[in-house]
Amino acid sequence: MFGSAVDYDFFVDFANAWGQQIEAREAMTKATGRPAPVIPSQVDAQTYFAAVARKGNAEVFDAYQSFASAFFVHRGIASVADLRLKVSDLFSAKASITGRRGLVCTGFATMGAEVLARAGATLDGFSVGIHASDDMVRDDKLEEQGHAIARMTRGGKAFSVSNQVIVQVKNALVGPDAIKWGNQSNPLFVGDGRTMDDGGRQDAGEGRRSQEGADAGKVV
Repeated sequence: MFGSAVDYDFFVDFANAWGQQIEAREAMTKATGRPAPVIPSQVDAQTYFAAVARKGNAEVFDAYQSFASAFFVHRGIASVADLRLKVSDLFSAKASITGRRGLVCTGFATMGAEVLARAGATLDGFSVGIHASDDMVRDDKLEEQGHAIARMTRGGKAFSVSNQVIVQVKNALVGPDAIKWGNQSNPLFVGDGRTMDDGGRQDAGEGRRSQEGADAGKVV
């Protein structure tokens, strides 16, 4: 018997991750023609997504979502350094006992942009958003948790990389199909840039104010 509800939840999470990883490795093996490693490296990921470059968007998007969900997990930000990690840092991080590496939203956007480019997608830029009240902006106390995405295009189809998910809109932070996070009653400020740093700087100081996210229907 399990000792507590925590034990039970852990084993459920472990079993789910294991199942996802088996399916993802099978897909990698089928695409590349060689056995997939237990925990893929950056080169393994590059090779896999290059191998599916001739596939249609639906298959490539499914490949990303399966891969990202199997081998990475969203976690909270421990320090500012988490926001500036390079792709090589993300893949070299130690995996947990479940076989997944922890990433924050900027990590998913950066990693997603890298691997999907190997599959024929083009990076249009990054967007960083945060909900903040007028008082928070005036006092420079942005206490809300922000969110970052990669904006990409493949085969004429614009889409966004939001954590483990492909959102099939040009910018998943704004508009009627925007993802949902934070305090929706506060105005949304969004910064766009060619790099993650550019988007973050605009979000913090020069980002546009948008009310479009007020009716967002998807949860981060």
